Amino acid sequence: MKKISILKNLTTLLISLCFSIGSITAQITIKSSDLPSKNDTVRLSTGLNVDFIDYTETGENFTWDFSGLFPIKQTVDTFLNYLNTPFGFLFWGTANIAKHQPTAIPVPGLSISNIYDYYKNSGSSYKYVGYIAMLNGIPLPLKYSSPDVLYKFPLNYTNSDSSSSGTSIGITNLGYFQIQRHRKNIVDGWGTLITPYGSFEVLRVKSQVTEFDSIYIDSLNTGIPINRNYTEYKWLGKNMKEPLLEVVSSYFGVVATYIDSARNTLIGIDKHKTPNTTVRVYPNPSKGNFYLSFDKLPAGKLALKIFSTGGKTVFSKDFPSGSKTMFFSINNTKLKPGNYFLNIRWQNHLTIKKLMIMR
Repeated sequence: MKKISILKNLTTLLISLCFSIGSITAQITIKSSDLPSKNDTVRLSTGLNVDFIDYTETGENFTWDFSGLFPIKQTVDTFLNYLNTPFGFLFWGTANIAKHQPTAIPVPGLSISNIYDYYKNSGSSYKYVGYIAMLNGIPLPLKYSSPDVLYKFPLNYTNSDSSSSGTSIGITNLGYFQIQRHRKNIVDGWGTLITPYGSFEVLRVKSQVTEFDSIYIDSLNTGIPINRNYTEYKWLGKNMKEPLLEVVSSYFGVVATYIDSARNTLIGIDKHKTPNTTVRVYPNPSKGNFYLSFDKLPAGKLALKIFSTGGKTVFSKDFPSGSKTMFFSINNTKLKPGNYFLNIRWQNHLTIKKLMIMR
């Protein structure tokens, strides 16, 4: 009788262990409730060092290790009831949440600011439906005639979909705007994502986006056509509201943003020492020409990447073994006045240096 009891207990334990292991490795499903609603806030970091990680790799029960990302700046996304935004009533029936976009769009001859993006989160999909911006002090509503479908629910591994979206508007005495976008989504992986914020079970969504933007400015009698092709890689977790990690690869470089905790050591971090080696960048600030030097000859080849404070790669170069001092001119690097980060890697060492270019 005692043996039967022991066998039952062992059987129960084995079954529990099997279910526990299965729950750890099983793929998740993303639903509408896992995406944002009004009053949600999400803190995001922009990270460097993504170029040294193969972010294209994917698969079943895959582990993506982005723990080496180096955060350089943070933002906080706050989602609002769309009616609580200026002129949000113009999106009546098409949106239910909005997010302020603080970054102004640089357009010659125009002042564009105070941008709000509008979304529709429903049981079947999560869509981007347009935005409103202040154009020379005048509200400019750009409501998509067909929304950009970011996700369809429930979101599971191997799901795929596509959408075509766009809008156009003409403003008397100012100009004409047009956006045409085609998106193709596929859930191409599931598994575990590791970032500086932690480890999470995720689905990976890959989006191929083709976009044509056209801006015509009456005062300049000039049209500015812009063709863009880019790829978005997004890792989604349960109840995280936004991608735990998003990597965008385009003509302008690779930018990685990820959900993070508050950090007070972002811009200005100067990791200048690695084992047995000190790295110097001088003069700093510089008017364009500068040197990169090591007090001891580093072993192996050097890989240098210079990033803007937005995380974009603006210059890269590899150096052969035996390089100890390197000279850079403003003509070669084409760096404009501003702040930059130098990502210097050799063998298993990584150093981040800050550089200021002055006028």
